[in-house]
Amino acid sequence: MIFCPLSSGGTLAGLVLGARLAGLNTRVIGVRVMPSHLGPFQACTPKTVEKQIRLTYGYLKKRCWDLPEPLQRFIKLKSVEP
Repeated sequence: MIFCPLSSGGTLAGLVLGARLAGLNTRVIGVRVMPSHLGPFQACTPKTVEKQIRLTYGYLKKRCWDLPEPLQRFIKLKSVEP
């Protein structure tokens, strides 16, 4: 199990994607350290992290055609007030 702080979601997205591409059956848990929304905008929600994972995978797949498909993703966010 890996825990990481969650604010913009980039670190969590990278750890989840990297673990899945490496074939690791490791839970990566983001511990929210900022509000989930900044005004009306989502900042660190499962939806925004999933989007970062998809965009990053797409970027990598264009440059490395034999990149494996990631396994089923699982993201669990824990709220911690800043």
